[in-house]
Amino acid sequence: MTNGLILDPLGAQFEYKDTKFEITSVGEDSIDNLPTGKINEKVLEISNLNIGKNQEVQIHYQVRLNTETDDFKTNYWYQMNGETTLTPNGSNPDNKVNFGVPSAKSSGINLTLEKQWLANSENIPEKVELLIGRRSAQISSDWTKIVTVKEDGEWRSQLENLPKYSILGEEFIYEIKDEIVSNSEIYDWITIGEDKTTIANIEKFRLQLIKTSNHDNKPLSEVEFVLKNSQGEEIDKAVTNEKGEILFDKTRLNYGEEYQLHEIKSPGHSL
Repeated sequence: MTNGLILDPLGAQFEYKDTKFEITSVGEDSIDNLPTGKINEKVLEISNLNIGKNQEVQIHYQVRLNTETDDFKTNYWYQMNGETTLTPNGSNPDNKVNFGVPSAKSSGINLTLEKQWLANSENIPEKVELLIGRRSAQISSDWTKIVTVKEDGEWRSQLENLPKYSILGEEFIYEIKDEIVSNSEIYDWITIGEDKTTIANIEKFRLQLIKTSNHDNKPLSEVEFVLKNSQGEEIDKAVTNEKGEILFDKTRLNYGEEYQLHEIKSPGHSL
């Protein structure tokens, strides 16, 4: 082989890990003047190949399968290179030999999403859209997908053949990031479990009570209460009716938050 040339284009679904490559003499007889190489526009070019009897070179570089493109398919064999050719003799450029082209694939996962409700049935809609995101240990991702779960589907849905690994080879973590639901202002939502693929909607409740006298247990009307949040700020005010009932209907209470209820006026009674 005299002044030979290798042209090794990278496959469309792959990226170089970096621009480093190694050319090593591995044959029985060593090669004093190793060939030279360069990477240019996703093509590795090895030139000045001068190899005789019992001589051999090994070319080593690393690539990554890009699992993060919109059209990526799991469990599909992608060719790692384009047409890779060897020209043994630089003086005869038309005489070329094709190398075999290896392939690689990446596995996928199926994701089951579930919606749970802790709410009054009349306030539960027919469907909810869930915003799914993903991340890995080292990087965040702007990838999102909207999935619809419905009452007639038992509030479950499945995403199939999602990439299991990132382009860096790290396992993806899929999770529910947000939801789109009617009457969203009356709900809090939380994810359940370590995998964060089950979401529970908890209806923010209204505070309702009955005020009675501690003397005869009869309802007391026109008793005024103030509702405050955990910072002590007044958020609502209401007065009992003739049945001693009071409903803070302008305010829904957030799940997990502390509130304070203060009685500020009670006609005919001391506070």
